[in-house]
Amino acid sequence: MLEEDVWVHSICNMCPGDCGILVHRVNGMVVDIKGDPDCPNSRGKNCSKAYAAIIHLYDPNRVKTPMKRTNPEKGLGIDPGWAPISWDEALDMLEEKLTKIRKEDPRKLVMASFDDHTNNEVVSPFAKAFGTTNARWTGYFCGQYLHSSMYLTNGTFHCDFD
Repeated sequence: MLEEDVWVHSICNMCPGDCGILVHRVNGMVVDIKGDPDCPNSRGKNCSKAYAAIIHLYDPNRVKTPMKRTNPEKGLGIDPGWAPISWDEALDMLEEKLTKIRKEDPRKLVMASFDDHTNNEVVSPFAKAFGTTNARWTGYFCGQYLHSSMYLTNGTFHCDFD
């Protein structure tokens, strides 16, 4: 029985472009994504990343819980032996490791992210509070074309569309 059939205005966050999308949700499941013609940013046009977002949402191999490496041996072709653990166990491990680093030398903590949004809102404030200056590296692999083209044409990495 059909209980819900709605189109929801949203944005694609697969790159820093933040293009407008319309998400078709039927009975709690996303079944389609299309460009939002009312979005002044993208005017209803989206790249393939926006349409592929459904794959990320329903991928059977999507990691949904913290994972712990069980094989200490590392190298090409060696199975790390990832095993799911609880959030409590993951947070306890993180607290133990961060406490040790902070006592020894906070600068031993190195933090990085692939996008400026995460760097500005999460990485930099946490790094500063922790006491390390080793943060703020960014690589734009998710939107490389966009930032490169904006820099070459406008002299800026700002990614609003013209």
